[in-house]
Amino acid sequence: MKKHISFLLVFSLVIGMFMPMTVVNAQGTDPNIILYETIRDSIIGQSLQNTDVDSLILVDSIRTLQGTGFLSGLINDITNVLNSNENNIAFKNFLKDNYEIDKANVDKLINILRDWSDVNSNDEDIFLKLFTRLKQGQDLDPVNDKDVLDYIAALRETVTTEMSNVITKWNNEVLLDSNRKTEFALEVIGKILSNINAEKDSQGNLVFSLTSDTNKLDQDLINIENEFLNDVVPRLSTQSFSYVDAINDCIPVLNQAVQEVIDTTSLSVDDMVNLIQALGINYIDNQESISIEAVYHRHLTDLEIVLSDVPSERPTALSVDVTRTINGVLDTDFQWNGGMSSWDENTRTLTINELELVPGAEYSVTYKDTESGITIENLTQINYTNLDIIFSDVPSEVPTALSVDLTRVVDGVVDTSFEWNGGMSSFNAGTKTLTIYRIPYVENAVEGQTVVYGVSYKGSEPVYSQPVSDQGSSVSLESVSYKNLTDLEIILSDVPSERPTALSVDVTRTINGVLDTSFAWNGGMSSWDAANRKLSIYGIDSVEGAKYSVTYKDTASGISVESVTQNDYNAIEIVFTGIPSEEPTATSVDITRTINGVLDTSFAWNGGTSVWFDFIKTLRIINIPLPEPTSVDQSVVYSITYNGVTMDTEPILVKAAVSSNPPSSGTTKPKDSSSDDTDKSEETLVEVNVPEDPEEPVTGTVGEESTTVEVKDGMTKVSVKEETIVSAIEDIVNAVKESEDERKAQLVLELANTEDLNLSVSLPSQAITKLLENNVDLIIKSDDIEYNIPADMLDSKDIPEDAVVEIKSKELSEDEVKTIKETAQKEGNIAKVLDFSLEVNTEKEVKSLTKFNNYIVIKINVDGLGDKDKLGIYYLNEETNELEFIGGKIKDGKLIMKTNHFSKYAVIESNKQFADTVKHWSKYYVESMAAKHVVDGYPDGTFMPEKKITRAEFAKIVVKALELDLVKYTDGFSDVTSDAWYADYIATAKAAGLVEGYEDGTFKPNQEITRLEMAALLSRAVKDVELTEDDIEAILKAYADNDEIQKWGRGYAAKVIKAELMIGVTHNTFVPNGKTTRAEAATAIYRLYNR
Repeated sequence: MKKHISFLLVFSLVIGMFMPMTVVNAQGTDPNIILYETIRDSIIGQSLQNTDVDSLILVDSIRTLQGTGFLSGLINDITNVLNSNENNIAFKNFLKDNYEIDKANVDKLINILRDWSDVNSNDEDIFLKLFTRLKQGQDLDPVNDKDVLDYIAALRETVTTEMSNVITKWNNEVLLDSNRKTEFALEVIGKILSNINAEKDSQGNLVFSLTSDTNKLDQDLINIENEFLNDVVPRLSTQSFSYVDAINDCIPVLNQAVQEVIDTTSLSVDDMVNLIQALGINYIDNQESISIEAVYHRHLTDLEIVLSDVPSERPTALSVDVTRTINGVLDTDFQWNGGMSSWDENTRTLTINELELVPGAEYSVTYKDTESGITIENLTQINYTNLDIIFSDVPSEVPTALSVDLTRVVDGVVDTSFEWNGGMSSFNAGTKTLTIYRIPYVENAVEGQTVVYGVSYKGSEPVYSQPVSDQGSSVSLESVSYKNLTDLEIILSDVPSERPTALSVDVTRTINGVLDTSFAWNGGMSSWDAANRKLSIYGIDSVEGAKYSVTYKDTASGISVESVTQNDYNAIEIVFTGIPSEEPTATSVDITRTINGVLDTSFAWNGGTSVWFDFIKTLRIINIPLPEPTSVDQSVVYSITYNGVTMDTEPILVKAAVSSNPPSSGTTKPKDSSSDDTDKSEETLVEVNVPEDPEEPVTGTVGEESTTVEVKDGMTKVSVKEETIVSAIEDIVNAVKESEDERKAQLVLELANTEDLNLSVSLPSQAITKLLENNVDLIIKSDDIEYNIPADMLDSKDIPEDAVVEIKSKELSEDEVKTIKETAQKEGNIAKVLDFSLEVNTEKEVKSLTKFNNYIVIKINVDGLGDKDKLGIYYLNEETNELEFIGGKIKDGKLIMKTNHFSKYAVIESNKQFADTVKHWSKYYVESMAAKHVVDGYPDGTFMPEKKITRAEFAKIVVKALELDLVKYTDGFSDVTSDAWYADYIATAKAAGLVEGYEDGTFKPNQEITRLEMAALLSRAVKDVELTEDDIEAILKAYADNDEIQKWGRGYAAKVIKAELMIGVTHNTFVPNGKTTRAEAATAIYRLYNR
């Protein structure tokens, strides 16, 4: 019972907030008082007293006029209105358009001025004089303006006396005893409660709203007031206090109060529903209350045109001429400029879609290219209607054409011949709109005929359709997207006999010099400027590094393309649910920007260049600025708001600025070429680098002078000269001995001018033997592929003395990868498939080696093959016909793979997406790490970006990101067992020095990891950042909550900030004790992965 009393107390307080206002404002406000207060505030700047909201509105209007130069004209217009008994509509519009007085307040202004004039019409001269002074911005002069000042003084005295009389009258005649006050309050509260609705919102919270019949409620409450107050103080209807406004002001407070009761007690939302129903509040079941808000119709015509033959070029709406007659009379206003169309070659049918239907209209069509001999065999005109049905909410079951009942009304009479049996439809949950397509129109329609449809839902009264042009303010957003686009300006050598379009040319695309075979040209929007022979094609979906080539199709015409100018730009495309009553521009919408989930306050939207495409209901805003690159990648989301609806673009990734690292220092020792035993004709300069850091290997580099190159059978074949390589290895070995350190050694073979993935490198057996004997690794570098071969990869017994070892990579053809493509579909799109092989060739045999003692590292150039954040390399297991992920790290444009066997490997661009990250700020980070097989989603296709991540889960993704070899778990933590899914990941992370447990010997694997704990783990993975205590404090000082960063973790936090793995929840808060979300974890891991 106590909990119910708490709610009633809160509710009473809420209602009580506006009850005193009833008593104070019941007497209304005399127009003379409003005018007096207005004049006083405008002249001497005193604050308003004893006035209501209407006087404040009037004052704002008058203030708007001061200093604008419009007051003189206003005075004349006001004088005319005061002398008339009519509300002149033209005058009202003139006030709105020229004096910037809000349309809603024009009537108030006119009525107040007329009321004042009626009280004392002889004071018009004083009124005009007063406004003249306002216009001039001057103070009233005590001598020249004495009449005005005397009038104000008299008016002030009159108002003071009248106000005093009103107060005395109230106190003496309207004093209620306590019982009557209680009765009055209970009746008012009861009436209000019976007119409040409650329902659950989309999040399941209980929310309140006022009944839709507010006029009746306000009148009912006035009647209660009159009954109790005996009409002692009359209300002025135009200026009276509004109960409804007061209740609406209190609804948000009521919502908050009820939520606080639910949050602070054991009452559930359903308990609260029972309680409010007991109080007399109407509870609405959302699904039962769903209704049709509006219906809009589009009466349309399609023309199905059957040609006598198939043209050499695909026909479009511009391939034909169309004329129209209405009731047999040629419509000279109809001009044919083409439109939407489709072509079916099998039936030779050109369909022109969605012409505006005109009752009584008939169309005639001729084929333009008369020389082709093609004619029109048949023309079918199909009249129909599309309906957009807007619901008040999204029904629990997706509505279809059969979810509603339709009636057709022709010229105000129900068409009994029309029967509704459903049809094609689609439902847009975002706009709550059911669209029904191609409803047959009235047969034998005549000019001037009116056709509307009545739509009923679940037995409701029918809502009748309006023309889509009347949709006006109900138009909302359907979708928004950020795009990279290209316009092409094509100059032709001559003017064609027929107007060229986008389909008159062929367009191909290369990306970073590589032909984009996925790009198929199907035309697009275009315009033709005959005077300049310029064909412009607009809005081609583009990508970074794209270049376009254009050829004119009609080669027989002799016309060619003289030049092509490519204009690249970005744009936000906004698709509307209908056609707004006013053509939208860039200033019709509001746009905000978030970066990595944080609002970018530096971005201010002031409009820009835009283009409206009526036929596709799309607004394109051009060249939206992206933020400048910083030291970290940025996930950018634009939010577009129109008519109270906000939609987000998919995130756009702005890559971090590339910083150049200085080369490591060392000593370069050229081979001594002055030795007597050197063959001058075979002289080779071997550069040997001995780094100062003993951990780095001694490196000897030889170039193209050590090789011979030929191209044969589509393969670039490189043969290495034995004597130069052997000599180079000797120099490297000597350099290692001289360094007096136990160093590793490597030989780098640089192959110039070998831009080919089809590459064969042949090494003589003596060179291989020398590498094996002296433990020297071999690195082979070409433009497109690089091998890092460890010395112990092969056994010397596998290399006969007279052998040649051939390392080969071959790119498979389209036919060869067909079966692999089928296997790859679940992973993504195949970019390349390479077959790697190692052959030992002797005079007697060719032996293939497929398995090695150690891992070989291969780097493949992937420029132009797709989004590098989505690319990965996969091993095709031909025994199981399955693809196995090998790696996805990319450095300097090369994809790195590590393998101990040669076979077929596919470079694949991942298509992994998650339903709940499509418009989340972390989209790119999550999808990239999923493409690299570092993070996973859930079986239902979601990622749950806002879900908190545990310590075990985070340890796993760090191990996978660092590509560490798994260590078997034995023991180490009291709460981790060897059979747990995370055991080996924790063991691996511990062996790598990445994790530590708690002092009690536990790891707490299922505990949600804090941001500071995540920083500690990430920090231990970073080896190249060192900070002093002063550095640490200087870095953390930038964060307002740095005092919350515990002492044990301050160094870790500063280190990850310095390494740019974490940058804070906002620009100046780190939130060390906050729980880490899966989105935050994926973002930090993405940065670690790409360091």
